[in-house]
Amino acid sequence: MDWPKYAEELNSYIRMTQFPIGFKLCKSRDEIPKGARRPRFRINVCQLGLYARAYGWTMAATWEEQNCVLGACCCGLIPTPERVSKGVLGAGVYQKDLEAAAAMQKEMPKLDPIYDAIVAFPLHSATDGLEPDVIILYVNSAQCLRLIQASLWHEGGAFTSPSVGDAGMCSMGIAYVMKTQGIAKDVPCMGDRRFAGAQEGDIIFSFHKSRAQQILEGLEGTHKGGIRYPIPTYLSEAAMPFNYFTEVGDLLAKKK
Repeated sequence: MDWPKYAEELNSYIRMTQFPIGFKLCKSRDEIPKGARRPRFRINVCQLGLYARAYGWTMAATWEEQNCVLGACCCGLIPTPERVSKGVLGAGVYQKDLEAAAAMQKEMPKLDPIYDAIVAFPLHSATDGLEPDVIILYVNSAQCLRLIQASLWHEGGAFTSPSVGDAGMCSMGIAYVMKTQGIAKDVPCMGDRRFAGAQEGDIIFSFHKSRAQQILEGLEGTHKGGIRYPIPTYLSEAAMPFNYFTEVGDLLAKKK
């Protein structure tokens, strides 16, 4: 796949304000591309994504450089600590007690801890064999609508995607998509908003690299069918307030 060309074609249909990005999970740090920037501090996975989607940087971090424990275990960089799996992390914060928090963690997708490093990069700079495992887009609700429509172009049905209300990009955007080789949408978590610049209107839409062509063909097909972004607004005659309406006398004055 020519990923820079793919990014250009994708953006021609949904006109994103942030770069479409890829994440690559590396079983060896030798897979980190030459020239990738490295953090000067322990970093969150969502922050790597911000550097890629907002700055256009290629960023890489090893398992030792991880800061957020959820991002690290969701992305298979470290084993899941017991305080996470047993609900200590979320009890009294996201769920009312340990049992509820552990039940939520059981549903949060996490990859096996087999990876040594993770790389985030804008698709437009994916050259020299740099290949994403997962593509992630930060979009608004109308752009997300177009992407859902695109995903249903070939086979129809319904678009379904789970959410646990936490670790949106790392758990669903990366781990779930890697496990299912599918497509997902979720909302940015609290950490993504606080530490990585996610905005109130952002939606995370992600898909496995094997679904990239499906998404692009779906956008093309629905575009040809008449669906557009930005979505055209129907304009009818406006009911103007008193004194703002152009009266007949105002029009006749033109003829004098």
